[in-house]
Amino acid sequence: TAAMREQSFDLVKAETVDLMVPANCEIVLEGKVLPHHREPEGPYGEYPGYYGPVLDFPVVEFQHATHRKDPIYAYTYMGIPPTESHVLFQVGNEAGFLRKLRNGTAPTVVDVHCPPDAHTVIVSLKKSYEEQAKHVMYELFTSRLVKTVIVVDEDVDPRNYEQVFWALANRFHADEDIVTGPGACTIGPSAQKYDSKHAIKMGMDATEPLTGYPAISRPRPEMMDKVRARWGELMTPKTSKMRAKR
Repeated sequence: TAAMREQSFDLVKAETVDLMVPANCEIVLEGKVLPHHREPEGPYGEYPGYYGPVLDFPVVEFQHATHRKDPIYAYTYMGIPPTESHVLFQVGNEAGFLRKLRNGTAPTVVDVHCPPDAHTVIVSLKKSYEEQAKHVMYELFTSRLVKTVIVVDEDVDPRNYEQVFWALANRFHADEDIVTGPGACTIGPSAQKYDSKHAIKMGMDATEPLTGYPAISRPRPEMMDKVRARWGELMTPKTSKMRAKR
């Protein structure tokens, strides 16, 4: 939060522990983590939309609390999407995956989209060699938050599902463009088929070959600009009635 606001937090000394805490935060809970002490926690609703298992977690023993006048307790609901958590995950993951790919196997990545409810990453890529889409998939398989990867060409908007499905329908060949990653770490109940931590991941290459594909049939950009410029004029009720009379 401080980085997003481009300013630092004011800090004050805590009341009962030797730590500094934000001076303007809503609530401060002071205590200690009990070493070598675990207690069962859960089940709670989790990000995939299902209840998670009961797990042993460290225990915190609180001894003091301070707060602002009329403090706000911030909370996000976790469960079947969409929730606030899914939106937050989407924003953070898109930025993280974009940086990861551009610094790794795919400096020519155009955009990355993570549908907030699908454990899926859709990558728009300007391919520089034929196998690059598959290398992108393998790199993203290393994230436990990713289960499916779809790679499309630079002319496809990964946030426009009509364009993505068009690319899958016309550029994807199921016999050679599917990549699977067995034994990959993931989350969600689908992993329970194996050992609750690992599952099969899948990638789909919906990119054109670098050579040998037919040209795309679409209006010239200047023609689309002319239509957009006159769209309001052409689609007014008065104009529509005049066209109907003709």
